[in-house]
Amino acid sequence: MEDDLRLPRRDWAVMVAAGAVFGAMGIRAWLMSAGLWSAPAIWRPWMLLDAPLLFVGSLMLIFRRYPKGPKGTLSRTISAAWSAVGVGVAAMSVAFAAASWRAGSIDVMGLFTPMLFILYGMAWWIAYRVRLQPLLMGVALGSFATAAATGLLVGQPELWLAEAIGLIAWVMIPGIVGLRSSHRE
Repeated sequence: MEDDLRLPRRDWAVMVAAGAVFGAMGIRAWLMSAGLWSAPAIWRPWMLLDAPLLFVGSLMLIFRRYPKGPKGTLSRTISAAWSAVGVGVAAMSVAFAAASWRAGSIDVMGLFTPMLFILYGMAWWIAYRVRLQPLLMGVALGSFATAAATGLLVGQPELWLAEAIGLIAWVMIPGIVGLRSSHRE
């Protein structure tokens, strides 16, 4: 059986959800960090949990809607790279939160964002090398550039805005494009 090198709709839908949910969380964090919005005190303890919980709920809906995974070997390879990024991001968020708590500095958590975009860039680079589509190389390079830019912003409110823009540009929008093109095929 020949491999068509396409990601399944499920993978694209996960990208849309991740970019939208965590991009919105980044915008909210930027608004709060920049002093442009103040959340009610009762919400604040829960604000680190709402986006991950919403994302997990989204995953359950996505996996119910799109139960089939990739079929061909190369498609499974690309899908596995994205799955590894997801698991790595979850583990990395716990590790950076623990390090931030231990160090007593939220700035340690700020290092999460550049690492996030390095992981995304690596998965996009794998997709580019397997599919040899220049657009995928561009998305990978954009992710790597965002990693560098967010590294410069650690400790600044603008870090959150850059994270949100990066998630929308390099995760959500490619997810929308991929999902739409997979529906046409």
